[in-house]
Amino acid sequence: MKHKRLIMPAVLCGLLMIAYFHVQPRTGDIVDSLNGISIYAGGAGTNYTSGEFVRRYYSKHLGHPLPANHSDNILSWFDIDLPDGSFNDNMQLYQFTNPSPSGCPQADDIVVLKGKQGEAGVVIQETTQSTTIIRQGAIFFREQEALRERKTGCYITNSRILGWMRKTK
Repeated sequence: MKHKRLIMPAVLCGLLMIAYFHVQPRTGDIVDSLNGISIYAGGAGTNYTSGEFVRRYYSKHLGHPLPANHSDNILSWFDIDLPDGSFNDNMQLYQFTNPSPSGCPQADDIVVLKGKQGEAGVVIQETTQSTTIIRQGAIFFREQEALRERKTGCYITNSRILGWMRKTK
């Protein structure tokens, strides 16, 4: 009887480990796509960073190559000294702070998140209550963030989000 109690948890643990290792994508595996642009599993130390996807997406889908003089340090993309709704000359995009008195994120906006070198994603859907962001190299590729509209503007409740950028105001 005692052996049966030990065998079942061991078998269950083994099955969970097998499922975990078979479900996890390997670096370079296509895990999603947005408007025909592939999103790859990856992360820090690989070619498949969040910044690489945003550059490729903006170039191929929107016909707006991001300036080559910007590194993969995504925090350098977002100029914290610019007022909300201003044109970011370095990125050739309009930039909005979080919170933004100018309005909420829209589809195809770049979202910039705090982190060691920052992270970036693309807004794929927005409603009056949330915005959905897709990223490459992240554990969770599609993330829904709570959105609050106030009389003074729009606020994404995730405190890691510095703001968003777009081609047109």
